[in-house]
Amino acid sequence: DRVDEDKAQAFLITDKNGEIKRIDFEGKVQTISVDDYSNDHYFMCTDLNNDGINDFVFVDKKHLQAYSNTGKKLFSYEFDEKIVNPIAAFTLNETKKVLAVLSSTDGKAYLFTSNGTLINGFPLQGKTMFSVGSFTTKSKTNNLLIGNTENFLYNYELK
Repeated sequence: DRVDEDKAQAFLITDKNGEIKRIDFEGKVQTISVDDYSNDHYFMCTDLNNDGINDFVFVDKKHLQAYSNTGKKLFSYEFDEKIVNPIAAFTLNETKKVLAVLSSTDGKAYLFTSNGTLINGFPLQGKTMFSVGSFTTKSKTNNLLIGNTENFLYNYELK
């Protein structure tokens, strides 16, 4: 993924402590440290601010944290329960990036704006990882689909 304007694309992974390893296609490894994380953390790269350069997002225990490609903390959020599911990013209406976090331990689905604000009306009830998008290419609305504890599929319209 692209994390710097001046560098070619590379693979980005984290080690067991959450240090980011940038591996270019020539095999050169660069280490980027932003914070200490447990062995159970989740990591993803996504362009939160639509500048063409990926930012870093972590979920570890009860914490969501996002950093710019330079390591500057963009935001953080603390959940009530430990998060045991990976994070996901979705794009709404072709430009608006959102982060999705599922707390399956307490059955809550969280959706955050790209600046870390919890979207109005969230968290919602749900027990399965969810999908966000439009049903048709001409649709001006987005929907969130998620399963619940009674084995129903919920369809929430996002405004």
